[in-house]
Amino acid sequence: MAKQGSGKKTKPKKKAKVSPDGDLETIEAHVEAYLAGKTDAATTLTNMGRDAAHTVLQLAQAKNSEPLEQFARRLAAIPPQVETNLKDLRRKSVRRRIETERKHAPKAEEAGEVRVAGGAIAVFDPQRVLEDLALGGRPRQRAERLQAGDIACLGLSTAEEVPVRFRAGPVPDGQPTARLRLKVDSGMVFVGPPEAADGPRMGTVRLDPFSTRLDELAPRGRFLRLSNGILGVWAYRDTEGAVCLHVAADPDPDADLGLSPLAPVAPPPPHQGG
Repeated sequence: MAKQGSGKKTKPKKKAKVSPDGDLETIEAHVEAYLAGKTDAATTLTNMGRDAAHTVLQLAQAKNSEPLEQFARRLAAIPPQVETNLKDLRRKSVRRRIETERKHAPKAEEAGEVRVAGGAIAVFDPQRVLEDLALGGRPRQRAERLQAGDIACLGLSTAEEVPVRFRAGPVPDGQPTARLRLKVDSGMVFVGPPEAADGPRMGTVRLDPFSTRLDELAPRGRFLRLSNGILGVWAYRDTEGAVCLHVAADPDPDADLGLSPLAPVAPPPPHQGG
């Protein structure tokens, strides 16, 4: 290993090649062969190890097969012996969700109310937290991610369900607001519980290759279309108790918002259409 400051360049690691026996999209076929008594199928699934465990367990429960369920539970304790495509498939699941929701998601300012419960609200572009969702991370807990706009979070004083409304135009004169930042790359955002941006829970060994926490928590929020860019978000509660969000191009994208995304600031500049 080169010493720090030696100036010696290290070659980037080559991306590991997925083994033909590590393709998790073939699990169902291997399970059918396993149930038919083919020993090579058992070997292939064992080599996939814990990366196959979640899918095998799902199939076992769907087929009501106790022997297959026991086999799936044993797999969870076995590290993969071949390179699998688990990470790539989880990334694809996030991208697939974005494209699926894009087909019918309304524009944010035309969406009406989004009802969210749980004591906090988040707005984020799933593309910005793709690696967190696929591999692991808690962007909602990282001050630098909030500062960068990878996720915009608002804490609430109640865990009860509250309506969230995107408002056109400027914030009403004299209305105190919380100032947040949001980066949008895909033209889509999810509005819902902040934990929908989280990666797998710590210690999880049975990872679903085809689904992430975004899919799990999607029913508790809504996908909306929003313009790409570095956006400022000005938030407040109205007299009806709804959380109102005014979004515009961030007039000062390098400004330090501090550790708290809820610090009150001045209202945004006049709204510009487009």
